[in-house]
Amino acid sequence: MLQRIQTIYFIIVMAILASLLSGVEIFTMTDGEMNFSQTVFGVERQSVKGGYIEWMGQFEYAYLFVIVYVMLVFLAMMSYKSLKRQYTLSKIVLFIYVLFVLAILAVTSFGINGYSPKEITGIHVGIGFYLLSGGLPFAYFALKGVQKDKVLLDSLNRLR
Repeated sequence: MLQRIQTIYFIIVMAILASLLSGVEIFTMTDGEMNFSQTVFGVERQSVKGGYIEWMGQFEYAYLFVIVYVMLVFLAMMSYKSLKRQYTLSKIVLFIYVLFVLAILAVTSFGINGYSPKEITGIHVGIGFYLLSGGLPFAYFALKGVQKDKVLLDSLNRLR
């Protein structure tokens, strides 16, 4: 199992997604007076001039999504005995990963304001967004590795 390259890619994707659970900042929105920092655990509000930091009271389910998604990637990695199932799970992993990155990109690009009654004046992406974007090619490479194994086994089955 470990000698297959897609296993390494799956491990990298799981490590990148699990790093989001350390509380790294995905993006920050500013309305002139307050900074709103988004992590997978929720939103943190801080005065622009410094000073107090307040955890906003809304409960976010993003961390549960990340945990379930890491488990899905692990399931895709461990289902190497059934290549058809691994290929299907790899496609699902890549599709959900692309949707997750596009959703964060849409929020940051359009400045969707759910934090402040004022207009958002600045948006800054954090290290968490770069981690997510950097993990996307590894999910794609994992899918391609599974696809190569599937093609190889199909050609071997035709020879029998």
